[in-house]
Amino acid sequence: MSTPSASVQRVMAWSAVAFCAVYGTGILIAGFIPPPSPDDNAAEISRFYAENTGRIRTGTLLMMLGGATMIPFFAVLTLQMKRIKGHFDGLCLAQLLAGGIAVWVFTLPPIVFAVAAFRPGQDENVTQMLNDFGWFLFVWNLGTVTVQAIVIAVAIFSDRAEHSGDGEPVFPRWVAYLNIWVAIGFLPGAMLTYFKTGIMAWDGLLAFWLAAVLFFSWILVLFWSTLRAINREAAGAGSAQPNVTTSGVLA
Repeated sequence: MSTPSASVQRVMAWSAVAFCAVYGTGILIAGFIPPPSPDDNAAEISRFYAENTGRIRTGTLLMMLGGATMIPFFAVLTLQMKRIKGHFDGLCLAQLLAGGIAVWVFTLPPIVFAVAAFRPGQDENVTQMLNDFGWFLFVWNLGTVTVQAIVIAVAIFSDRAEHSGDGEPVFPRWVAYLNIWVAIGFLPGAMLTYFKTGIMAWDGLLAFWLAAVLFFSWILVLFWSTLRAINREAAGAGSAQPNVTTSGVLA
C-alpha cells in the first residue's frame, strides 16, 4: 500500500485542529462547561435537560461529528510513527487500535447525552441515569487514551536515528515526556466512581478540568509534531531528487 502524498497527510493532520474547534464548540453550545454536578438530584438533572433541550441537541451533534474528525489524524500519526528507526510496527499497530477506540470514546458520550435530551420531561430517574452514563463514558473512559499516550511515548523514546547518525528523530524527544505527563494527568479521573463532590468528581479540578486542559494541549502538540514530521519527510524526499537542468542532463 502506497503512502499518501505530503499534501494529503497535511490535510489529515489538520483534522486534529478541526476536532478541537468543532468538539470544543459543541461542548460549549451544549452547556457542559461546567458539567452538571454529579451531586444533583434527579429533578435537577431532568430540569437541566428540559430547559436546554435545543442547545444540547445541537452541541452533541457537533461533538459527535467532531469526534469522527480524529480518524484521519490518528491514521497519519501512525504513518509518521512507522518512520521511526527501529521498525516498531507493534507500537504503531497499538497506537492505531487505541486511536480507533478513542474515536468511540469521543463520539459515544454525546450520543448518550442526545438520547437524554430526546424526550424532555420523561422519567426523571431515566434522565439522571443517562446523564450519569454519559459522563462516566466521557471522563472515566480514560484507559484507552492513557495507553495511547504511553505507546506514543515509548515509540518516540525508541527512536535511534540520532544515535545511529541517520539524522534527527521523527518526533522531538520532549513530546515523549509530554505524553508521559499527560498519561499521569489522566489518572485522577479513575477515582470519580467514588466521589460526587470535590476534585475527584466528574466535574472536579483533577478529574475534569486538569484532564480537559491536558487532553486538548496533547492533541495540539501531537498535531504540531506530526505536521513537522510530514514537512521534514517531504523536504528530505525533495532534496534526494537528482538536480536536473532544463536540457534534461543531471547537474
